[in-house]
Amino acid sequence: MDLSEERIRFRQDGERHFWELARADFLVRLLGRRLPPGPGTILDIGCGDGYLLRRLGAAFPERRFAAVDPAAGPERTAELEALLPGRVSVSTGVNPQSAAAADTVTLFDVLEHIEDDAAFLRSVRDMVPAGTLFFLTVPAGARLFGEHDRKLRHFRRYDHGALRLLLERSGLRILETGSFFQTLYWFRCLELLFGRRSPGVGGGAISPRWLNVCLRNFLRLEAGFETRQAWSRLRLPGLSLEAICRK
Repeated sequence: MDLSEERIRFRQDGERHFWELARADFLVRLLGRRLPPGPGTILDIGCGDGYLLRRLGAAFPERRFAAVDPAAGPERTAELEALLPGRVSVSTGVNPQSAAAADTVTLFDVLEHIEDDAAFLRSVRDMVPAGTLFFLTVPAGARLFGEHDRKLRHFRRYDHGALRLLLERSGLRILETGSFFQTLYWFRCLELLFGRRSPGVGGGAISPRWLNVCLRNFLRLEAGFETRQAWSRLRLPGLSLEAICRK
């Protein structure tokens, strides 16, 4: 969760919204397919409140992390570094030394918050070594841009073509692109069609808890199909896009 969007401090995973839980499930699986084995450093730009950072740390115990979030003050920095003692350093901006030591960069739902996304992505690319892997996610569907996005301080949503063009112009070699949360895409379309205002899929826990668990598990099953379609030319719409690139 983005620190600028945080409302409450979660004590356990079950209190988090199913979207955030299922998103973390998907991203852990995504990195597991492509991340090189062995030690290395992940430059995690936009680490938010550290939930995904903790999940990645547990999934890849041999990895170190350089976490970045512009909203991380001293208190939250200490909390984030305590999540993975001795394995994570936190800063409010990309540190050139940390970037030079990274073999992997993660940018999960970050680029839509940056007005000049191309310049930012090029600047990160220039700081990391050749061969560095990039894992990215962005909100999908330019036509879905609305009040929910403005509330979250998004400048845009992305279509497949626009994302690929951005990555290519940034000097990255695309290895894979795909979409996920396909079921949620159609719900968002219906919300816009009938003028319903969504409170935000990532803004907090939902009730009852059993429904939260069921929805998370449904999206986890759906993600298996979404992973397979990323390897093919099939391009079904989803609420988010993912890309894996190499410098």
